Amino acid sequence: MLFKGSSRVSSKAVFLKQETVLKLLVLSLAAILSFSIRLFSVLRFESVIHEFDPYFNYRTTKFLTDEGFYKFLDWFDDTAWYPLGRIIGGTIYPGLMLTSTIGYHILNFLNFSIDVREVCVFLAPIFSSFTVIVTYHLTKELYSTGAGLVAAAMIAGVPGYISRSVAGSYDNEGIAIFCMLLTYTFWIKAVKRGSVFWGALCGLAYFYMVSSWGGYVFLINLIPLHVLVLMITGRFQHKIYVAYCTVYCLGTILSMQIPFVGFQPVLTSEHMAAFGMFGLCQIYAFVEYLRSKLEPSEFNVLAKVFLIGTVGSAVTVGSILQFLGKIAPWTGRFYSLLDPSYAKNNIPIIASVSEHQPTAWSSFYFDLQILVILFPVPMRILYQLFITLAPIKLSLDSSSLNRLRQRNLSLRNSGGWEDLENIRRLLEASGSGTATLFNRIPILIRKEYTTITDYIDVSVLYEDSPNSSLSSLVENPDENRQ
Repeated sequence: MLFKGSSRVSSKAVFLKQETVLKLLVLSLAAILSFSIRLFSVLRFESVIHEFDPYFNYRTTKFLTDEGFYKFLDWFDDTAWYPLGRIIGGTIYPGLMLTSTIGYHILNFLNFSIDVREVCVFLAPIFSSFTVIVTYHLTKELYSTGAGLVAAAMIAGVPGYISRSVAGSYDNEGIAIFCMLLTYTFWIKAVKRGSVFWGALCGLAYFYMVSSWGGYVFLINLIPLHVLVLMITGRFQHKIYVAYCTVYCLGTILSMQIPFVGFQPVLTSEHMAAFGMFGLCQIYAFVEYLRSKLEPSEFNVLAKVFLIGTVGSAVTVGSILQFLGKIAPWTGRFYSLLDPSYAKNNIPIIASVSEHQPTAWSSFYFDLQILVILFPVPMRILYQLFITLAPIKLSLDSSSLNRLRQRNLSLRNSGGWEDLENIRRLLEASGSGTATLFNRIPILIRKEYTTITDYIDVSVLYEDSPNSSLSSLVENPDENRQ
């Protein structure tokens, strides 16, 4: 018996080692492929900087490398925007230049004699390999290890990403895609764990994104949208509150250190969604705290007064600031995202840039290729996850909640949980009025006790076996949820 047990342990260890080696092999091949296919222009021609914006970025990087950071911030370039000239430090996102300069100094410190131009040429292909690794971790966090490996292999050869990260294309998107996916990865980790540590890492990644590309405004609007959806669907918890407050506070303070950004995070309309969601999180947390401390009748009166006063004050102050010009309106680029014809009809100079033109339908295939065909599959998976895992929050008064706690305690002391019919009767006795929703659906009742809220979270797990017992679900909730 001991020999059989030891053989099982050793075989399991060998399997884990083989699985780790296989994952490393797939990720390494994907990263090498991502780097190699972007070297076509260098192999066919030579190591050069392509186009106008990349060459301007190269000039600024060389100045930063030779003169230092403080002179770079104060540099007035009389050859740019000729004949007016350009104050470089206050009109660019310096993340790209700083990344190349740091890499250049590290390589020279390690006695690798290399010119700064070569660093600029190969920076985007190197970061494409980093993007492969980050994509694996993001997809693994969202779904599974296998899905992460597939996503990493696919992003290595997506034509739309290749066109912005080939060797010699020394532009902001070369590192911005990596920064964006890194921010999302840390955000998902922070949401799942409710950790200030992961929230701080997400804020630092967001700061790197802000310093690299103006497209950060879409990122700082998607994260508040995610929190809003969680709040509407009843999935907002204390760990999400911790994650968002950490990311917003740290990320906003750091982003304001970029001269080109300045006070835009608190003065422009593109950032108001994030600011409003931060305030809404405080209101939501305060309301849930009051709910746990007050009787239902007292809470309802106070909640109505508080809600009307808060919303009215926010709308009034926002309207006044908008009217006085203290909050800048939406920019033309953002309007063009919502209405592709806006720039053509109102701001011709924006419409004259090719990348601001409305996208032709054929471009979706040429930029995504096989991903266009595979697009319905993840949408179906997301739909199934939303239907099967969306929880329903039950608002119970204090007396009903106490009765439910006592009933749960007695069930635990008796050695198990009752079946679905008894829990349905218990819900009816509590006066919640929602028991009819669960006449044919086995459910798992899970108690959440946090400093913000105290409620019962009901998650729908299965639609079959209407008379099955809940004991197995309660004993292994994580396993059954998967």
